[in-house]
Amino acid sequence: MKIRTTAIGTTKQPASRSGQALVEFAIISFVLSAMLAGLLGILVLALGSFQNNIAAEGAGRILDGHEELSELSLLRHFDALIPEEFSADTATAEQVYQFLNEYQIAYETSAGSTELLPLYDESLLVLSSERWQFLTDPDDPANVKEVPEINRLLLPSYVYDPDTIPAGSTDQGAYRYPGAVVERTVNGETYNTVLIPILDDTLNGESVSGIQRTFNVKSLITTDAYPAAQNWVGPVTIVKSPGSTGTAGALFKLVVFYPSQPASMIRLEIVRDAENRIISQTPVEANDSDLDSQLGTLPDGYGFPDPALEANPQFGASSSRGRYGLGESFAFSKTIRPYRRVFETASLFQLQKDRLIAKYGFIHQVDDPLISGGTTLVEREIPDGSDSILRFLNPLLERGFDPSLDDSPDPRLRLASDDSGSSGNGQELKLHVPRSGQGNWRVTVAAAFEPKNGSWETGHVLELWLLRNGVREQLLAKETLPSSLDGTSEEIQLLGQTIITASADDVDTVAVDEDTLQVRVYSKTPGVNPYDVQLTDASERNYYTYEYLGDQ
Repeated sequence: MKIRTTAIGTTKQPASRSGQALVEFAIISFVLSAMLAGLLGILVLALGSFQNNIAAEGAGRILDGHEELSELSLLRHFDALIPEEFSADTATAEQVYQFLNEYQIAYETSAGSTELLPLYDESLLVLSSERWQFLTDPDDPANVKEVPEINRLLLPSYVYDPDTIPAGSTDQGAYRYPGAVVERTVNGETYNTVLIPILDDTLNGESVSGIQRTFNVKSLITTDAYPAAQNWVGPVTIVKSPGSTGTAGALFKLVVFYPSQPASMIRLEIVRDAENRIISQTPVEANDSDLDSQLGTLPDGYGFPDPALEANPQFGASSSRGRYGLGESFAFSKTIRPYRRVFETASLFQLQKDRLIAKYGFIHQVDDPLISGGTTLVEREIPDGSDSILRFLNPLLERGFDPSLDDSPDPRLRLASDDSGSSGNGQELKLHVPRSGQGNWRVTVAAAFEPKNGSWETGHVLELWLLRNGVREQLLAKETLPSSLDGTSEEIQLLGQTIITASADDVDTVAVDEDTLQVRVYSKTPGVNPYDVQLTDASERNYYTYEYLGDQ
């Protein structure tokens, strides 16, 4: 060891440097931690944007060209629409959004059963912990099929909120889509859902309205977007594209909004000078009351739960908590807002047009054609072993062709009566295909049956048939009663559809007799004691529709 000698000849040991590295690491650890937290926050933002793009693209693929997304389906669903006045071009964003949430479509489950689900359900944006664990169970991934297709695309974006108590649950805490928890009442049912606030910002010292920061929903022009308001949008918002009318159908956009709020990043209020240089950056304190006047009213039909969300004392902070879902974090000895970025991605889809559609339902009494102001009963009875006409005499929907496209005297859809009956009771309701209707037709039939007297017998056969020109063309649906229904009188529902190519008179080529379409039911009891069945009085489950799909 080297010994230092002073000027007067004495020696001195060097000072000990033990712990120097620890002190240096402590000095830079704060900077390293901040850098790591920032990188994690950026990663969260990137993943949120990536997931939002996947959800919007997937939803667009589901809706674009979907056979149920048509004028016919909307007319079936909304009784208030007038067939002669409604078209794909006049459909609104609110009607399409409501249709996606309410119109039930049959899906085949992995177990072989049929599940009725809408395409999207905003009430599933808030899920109880128990429901969430069931739907995301890794040991049974098929459980997620109990959720509509578009909702499945949003599940990876859900967050845990310790403050929310889902409707129908007593446990505090829920998994939900980020945003503000609101409530909506539809058809007497109130449920929780989510809307996303769009906050105001400043640029060059001038206020920029929050709704203008979205690419797809313009400021104050929200009649073509739903659900949307001045500073609010839905996680899934439907927008009618301007100039969307066309021969194929009207164009709409499905816009998916996702507010990403990393807990490791804080929101700063930035003040800039006239040259857009930053003068100051101040953390934004978490205070929902300051935003009440700024955010304004919610879209029509939505409201905040009463009482408003209360903080859960078991948790000190959450990146998505609070009345507006803007979150809370602790920094600089106060409660502040997390950094927030609202991502949006849109996909186009088309509402298909239908050239000619008609729907007929069962009605027990019809106007008597021979007695002015009189009515006559329609027989619901279907004798055993018979091939009987389904006399659905109630015209729920009739839409005609353009007369210029048809040389026949009556270009509209024509239902002809047979010559054997002298009253409405004998009508056969055959569809005579007009010249302009030559091509492909979709025929859908629903019929609900019950025993006329007594109960069902095991093995009883019910069949729905489509006839062309009086000859059986296609079997639409068949039900052979199982032993579980033996001795009961439960309603039996049959539902079927098919696509058929129909011909009509063509005066320009070889004369072809126009096709006549008709729907019949076959009922047969296998036992020695035959009995009759009958249609139920439920008009919503007894109908058939004709839909013209286009030329061959």
